[in-house]
Amino acid sequence: MSHIEHNPAGRTDACSNRWGVSAEETEYPSPLLNVLSGVVISRTEGLTRMTLRIRVGEGTVLRVRWQTPSPIADIIEIGQTVQVTIPSEAVQLEAGWFRRGKQRWNRWIGRVVLVNRNNRDLITSVKIYRDSITLHSVAPVIGAACLTSWDTVNIVVDPHQVGVVPVSRQSRSYVE
Repeated sequence: MSHIEHNPAGRTDACSNRWGVSAEETEYPSPLLNVLSGVVISRTEGLTRMTLRIRVGEGTVLRVRWQTPSPIADIIEIGQTVQVTIPSEAVQLEAGWFRRGKQRWNRWIGRVVLVNRNNRDLITSVKIYRDSITLHSVAPVIGAACLTSWDTVNIVVDPHQVGVVPVSRQSRSYVE
């Protein structure tokens, strides 16, 4: 038997051990959604699409983009509070060296908080650096076969896959 096949003291690899069925599996809803609240800080309308920039944390700005005309485009204003939904499949994680990638996509640096398993899906929870925002991802990790807690990752979200629902109108105060 070669030294590669030998398993000292019955130890198993942390990555392969993580894939086993665990009694401590956390049950998440089937379509896992990341729901955030934020304030619209800018709105840009072009000929074919509209882009919103939404402050969802103290320093985190999220871009949302959709084709125009859109029924929701006319009711969202700057300064309005909105609820943002990001499907967990839309949250992509990149490990290893950091890429610049598509500049129009939302890109943040974060760290892995939890790697968990739900049925056959691997759910990775990540926290954005310098903010209290935690996102869940079920998409495959780019650049690594195994992530563990405290690993640094790029968090990438396509702005076309983000949903927006207005919560309240902008409060306007007039000075007389």
